[in-house]
Amino acid sequence: MIATESFRSGKDIYFFDYLEAVNGRHYLRIARMETCSDGPVKRTKVVIFEDVIQPMISAFAYLLHSGAYSENQEETPRDIREKVQEIRAIRESMDPDMPLRERLGLYGAGTLTEHELVSLLLGLGTTSDDATHMADELLGHLGGNIAKLIGMTQADLCRMPGIGMAKCSVILAAMELGRRSFLAAPITGSPADFRYSRN
Repeated sequence: MIATESFRSGKDIYFFDYLEAVNGRHYLRIARMETCSDGPVKRTKVVIFEDVIQPMISAFAYLLHSGAYSENQEETPRDIREKVQEIRAIRESMDPDMPLRERLGLYGAGTLTEHELVSLLLGLGTTSDDATHMADELLGHLGGNIAKLIGMTQADLCRMPGIGMAKCSVILAAMELGRRSFLAAPITGSPADFRYSRN
């Protein structure tokens, strides 16, 4: 075991263990020990390997910030589903030949796919076709998982085909602005206000 942390909540104890498998891979094991009312102890656990730990942390951070602690505490899962359906309807009605910048201006950045957003970033100072190709290359290198951009350095990005210092700087600046705006966003309530919901 490399490191371990635990805490108690009522009759339950939660364990977070960081371990190394026999093949050398690191993984996180999260376990819950629940004391049942009739006496026996119930244990549940989940194992998360190192290649998905960072995306998982990012997903949790976004979930807690935008869900549990968002300014709009009245938003329900139904509201979220309706927003997703609205975005899909907008995308289906959009002219596919409309330039991305015009599409963003008319419909908002939320209606663009990750590929289109990356194309916009990489399109500064180059042709649309070149930007689309570079976006394909970048997302392909990341396995389609943009969370892998987190923690990447300038040297990491510049090793990718077609991405020089200028475009690398644009990507890193966009990631940093996103990180800072996320951290600076006002948070209402406190962790104690969070309520788990099965819906």
